[in-house]
Amino acid sequence: DFDAGDAQKVITLPIKGNDKREFDESLAIELVDDTGMAKLENFTAFVVIQDDDPFAPAIEVAPSLEVGDARGVSSDFNVDFYDPEQTLTATFEAANGKIELDGEVVSEISGNLKTINEQLSKLKITGVSGEANGELTVTVTTDGQDGADPRSTSKTIALEIHNKASVTIPSEATAVAGKFVELGGMQVGDVDSSSLVVELIADAGKLLVGDGEYNAGIAETSRGYKIDGTVNDINTVLADLQFKGTPGEATGSITVKADDGDPLTTKAIQSFNVSISKAAPEVEAPNSAFAKTAIATPIEGVSVYDADSDYLVVKLTVAEGELNFSNEVPGSIMSEGAGTGEITVSGTTADLNKLLKSLTYKSVDQPVEDLSISVLVDDLSGTEIGSSKIDLSVLGNAAPDAGGDVTDMLTSTVSEASDP
Repeated sequence: DFDAGDAQKVITLPIKGNDKREFDESLAIELVDDTGMAKLENFTAFVVIQDDDPFAPAIEVAPSLEVGDARGVSSDFNVDFYDPEQTLTATFEAANGKIELDGEVVSEISGNLKTINEQLSKLKITGVSGEANGELTVTVTTDGQDGADPRSTSKTIALEIHNKASVTIPSEATAVAGKFVELGGMQVGDVDSSSLVVELIADAGKLLVGDGEYNAGIAETSRGYKIDGTVNDINTVLADLQFKGTPGEATGSITVKADDGDPLTTKAIQSFNVSISKAAPEVEAPNSAFAKTAIATPIEGVSVYDADSDYLVVKLTVAEGELNFSNEVPGSIMSEGAGTGEITVSGTTADLNKLLKSLTYKSVDQPVEDLSISVLVDDLSGTEIGSSKIDLSVLGNAAPDAGGDVTDMLTSTVSEASDP
């Protein structure tokens, strides 16, 4: 109703749409003046309701899409067509990308309007690893069941590919039980990210970061390390990484996880085995020692060690003279040859080192040149025998001759002051 003074009114017409192709329809609106007082030139207006269902397939999709190289991304595809029951076929052509439906790679799907839109909503688009860009072309074609020739529409979408980090591992890695050795051969990288978080996990062994000054953040964990920083800074740390195998284990392993923090990518994970060899026994001894003629002189600083064996056999030999121990050999040690030029002792590392602290050498009556003590240690496991050589200088033990000139033992000042 128009009240007095009203010149216009807004009429809202709700429209219930459908997917059927129909002709445009008209609606007449007529104004009725019950009083006959209104002055109108046109009492009737006509409204045209246009059909919005396309006669050719219409594809609605964004012009570009960011995708990951390992994690599929959905796209808001939507197809419209006037005939909801006609079979439509969608084909896909991807450059540097792949299309998956329910985990299977597809290049074509088909169905009526409802079915094809349901399938399009489930599509996962993934970029090719190592590439920064790609594109996807979608073509939707009708089957011509309405008597018209098949009609098709195409849309091309630009793909911006997000790459996950990459991990390089050594083709072969070796370590020693109970002893840190450098690994080498590990690197990380990322095509489109300069910062990463890398997690290192060791099994049947222990990792150790070098003692250099690093720009990357390094946090020790229960089984390894977590390192964060730029790719270059992380690789500097990895280049110095060391591994110590667990004694008694033949094989260890290291897992490397690299994360670039991008929600469109996944973690890069690589694992490799480390062959653990048994540790060879080691000898610590001085390079040289002094002894006096015919006197049992202590030879200090001799000890043995083995990272993965606690029972060792030590052999001490000298070409001339006698080797012995100033302490009594305990019952826990097997000993042979004490007081001769060749001693063999065997026992635990702790007992042997306690005994070796009392090692003595007694030379023959006259000074000897080019003499040395050989120290060999064997863990009886087939590993390399540890060895060391102590060069001996045997000094004479006789008193100096009487009447010698001791002037050179005094300073020139003292000599002058004592002149009579």
